Amino acid sequence: AWDNGNELQVVVSSTDAHVYDVILTDAQGKVMVNRPSQAINKGFTTLSLSKAGIATGLYVVTLQNASDVMTRRVFLH
Repeated sequence: AWDNGNELQVVVSSTDAHVYDVILTDAQGKVMVNRPSQAINKGFTTLSLSKAGIATGLYVVTLQNASDVMTRRVFLH
């Protein structure tokens, strides 16, 4: 994941196609962005999350569905 200035870019690598909810939370667990039902393709999928109204700091990106949860910490500036 990387911060391009206006958006957070998240690249997801997957061996199969799945649908995930994508959630960005702050250090206190407050949901900043919630994008349900995002298609993740086999191979690489890039997701763009708007940073509008989000302050500089450490955040957690979570991809989850009924059978899987993946989390990564990201720093937004």
